[in-house]
Amino acid sequence: MSALLCSVMWAGAATDCGPLQIASAYQNRAPAGSQVSPDGTMFLLRERSPSRILIRNVSDPVGPYVYSFGTGDYFAMSPDWDVFYVDYGWDDNVYVRTGGYHEWELKIEASHMTSGMRHGRKGMFMTRDYLMLPGQKHAETGTAINTIAFNVSDLRSGSLPSNTTDPNELLEYRALNEYGDMFCHGTHEVALSPDSSLVACDETYGRYVKIWNTSDLLNPDRTPVATMGSWGDYYAAHKSWSRDGSVLAVAHYRNCIAHLINTTSWEVFAKIDDPGHGNNYVQVAVSSDGSTVYLASEKGLSVHRRLDYTDDTPLTERYQRVALDKSGWTEIMLINDNLLWVCVHQHGNVVLYGYGGPCPDCSAICTDDSEYCSLATIGIGSFGGEAECSECSLSTPCVHADSAAPNANKTECECTCSAGWAGERCTVCADGYTGSDCDECADHTIITDGKCVPCSIAVHCSGPTTAVTKDGDSCMCTCQTGWEGPQCESWSTGLVSGGGSCKAGFADADHVCDGCAASYIGDATPPTTCTPCTNAVHCNGNADSVTDDGSRGQCVCTCLTGWVGDQCQTWAAGVGVMGGGGSLACKAGFVDAEHECDACAASYIGDATPPTTCMLCTNTNRCNGNAAS
Repeated sequence: MSALLCSVMWAGAATDCGPLQIASAYQNRAPAGSQVSPDGTMFLLRERSPSRILIRNVSDPVGPYVYSFGTGDYFAMSPDWDVFYVDYGWDDNVYVRTGGYHEWELKIEASHMTSGMRHGRKGMFMTRDYLMLPGQKHAETGTAINTIAFNVSDLRSGSLPSNTTDPNELLEYRALNEYGDMFCHGTHEVALSPDSSLVACDETYGRYVKIWNTSDLLNPDRTPVATMGSWGDYYAAHKSWSRDGSVLAVAHYRNCIAHLINTTSWEVFAKIDDPGHGNNYVQVAVSSDGSTVYLASEKGLSVHRRLDYTDDTPLTERYQRVALDKSGWTEIMLINDNLLWVCVHQHGNVVLYGYGGPCPDCSAICTDDSEYCSLATIGIGSFGGEAECSECSLSTPCVHADSAAPNANKTECECTCSAGWAGERCTVCADGYTGSDCDECADHTIITDGKCVPCSIAVHCSGPTTAVTKDGDSCMCTCQTGWEGPQCESWSTGLVSGGGSCKAGFADADHVCDGCAASYIGDATPPTTCTPCTNAVHCNGNADSVTDDGSRGQCVCTCLTGWVGDQCQTWAAGVGVMGGGGSLACKAGFVDAEHECDACAASYIGDATPPTTCMLCTNTNRCNGNAAS
């Protein structure tokens, strides 16, 4: 790779691997979190020839740039990408975004915001509230310089005082460090967390790393969230957060080593030690979930993938190196999980390349049946467009496997784990196994067909179950209320004492007895009682037949001729119009206490029982006009 000096690489793409030159460029080590826009569509890049700081499009990094801030030495972008500060050595510019990423307004120009001071330019960073310029010792006098802090709201409005050498006139000027009056004393670089709530900086020239709440930076009594140290002779330098904020990686100057820190417990959970890979200018980048780590030094770039591991796995064995390129002094920036920016310095020249050609054909390059493209396993192809073939065997990369073979495209080595082992490389015990060789059954398992099988509700309990425990050589299910049987398979309320059959009215295809039989209805699901549907109880004795509704929820009546209603409760011949409130009203001459309209009112006579007509008794029609009443 002697000709390839600096690269943009698509880390996850199946194509787009060949080099395309973008421009002469170099990375300026701006704080992590400021190089990529919040929506992930843009990234910042400092280029030389000509010297300028550019916004480029992630989807088209080899295309035209989106915006140029002109020349500059060090810079800081706000987390929301709406304020940009650039340091020209003694002069400063502040830009404010007025619309899209291509629309910026110069608010403060050559203002000498920090005239006469030598602040820690490598350690500058911007939160949503403050621009922080950490203090260092003055280059000429050796005296300590206080950290300078500006309100971002003032930067946004352009209202800062200009041309002043009096630090007391600077807005929000504070002494922010417990060591003398310096904050992030002697820092190499700082790194903002993805949500900008925390900042990590090395102090006392890398002896340890402190993590601070960004909301507490101007509090003289502030205390760090965590202090990471005990590095021995290692000097903390470059730092990088995973995009989900769960991992903080710290690379060490003078040693090609990175410590990975769990940001919940603030404990080191893995150590990447690559002694054959150079010692100086070490940088680190972490994928969004912390599963892949890129480690760079003056001798090249290595890529490490997280393995399956347990608490007993040594810290140095939790990640495995899967790629190595030895091409000189390298700087890296992970734009996202699919786009990696790589810069290699050789012979004083630095050139930025983009990858846009075809990826290597691993099946054609790695012709041995046991070989696969080891670089392709991390998806980046190789820097020069050539694949590196590695052996796929029972010893590497597989550890405890019965078989190992490349996949059809030879981009991955697939391991078939031996009994008791699991994981991508067969390095951890499978569920149900324990012991140093994963050959012992765990306490919660039983032996089934010669295998350790964990007791589980899904496997050993077919009915509603609250818990399952090991009981000797079997698994015991604790049933939910109302259920019984070895697997909680039967509804005890509907089961005849002693089992084997359902009580009258209860039924189930598998004799679980948790439902009602046909023509029965239940009071719940599952039911505690099953009541038969009868004409007398459910249809007022006026039905030709009665059954259930299919869901065993209610009885359905088939009424005798002349009767209507859900329960055959109404005599149709006597029903008149609807009364007030939607109630039924009987026709004239018909009456019934329950408004069934199946009888004649007083002084009326009917033609049948129940009547089809009710005739009013009158002197004329029944007594020939000769009646007194």
